[in-house]
Amino acid sequence: MKSKVKTKVLLSAITMAMIGAASVVTAFAYTPPMVVNGTDYSGMETITFIPVSPEELLAETLPYDYFFTDQNGTIYPIEKEPRTQRGCAHEFTIAGTTTKHTPNSNGGCVVKYVESMRCKLCGMMKDGSMINEVKYTKCPH
Repeated sequence: MKSKVKTKVLLSAITMAMIGAASVVTAFAYTPPMVVNGTDYSGMETITFIPVSPEELLAETLPYDYFFTDQNGTIYPIEKEPRTQRGCAHEFTIAGTTTKHTPNSNGGCVVKYVESMRCKLCGMMKDGSMINEVKYTKCPH
């Protein structure tokens, strides 16, 4: 009867030692992420960026609350209440993106990105389909 107890204890101890060794081996296989300072990423296989907070990662600097960016990167501010241009034939030939930043009453904000066309004569905007909408719980702008 005593030999069975010793065998069970010995078998349990060997099993626990094997499980412990297996977990230690996988811990040594971990490689910590590389933190990159600057903009030279040459010779790197994987790049991991560690932001201060997830919202700061998504936040971009907005020059105006409402603005139009053409395909060349030129930024045009847009008035919230656009004035109608009488006498303009409206040649909507400048393609780009309209960015609309709207603060919320709870301290957050919403940034909408919309495909747009701009009149090359008077600057009037014609919105198309929405590209993206980003909601922030705390406005970083």
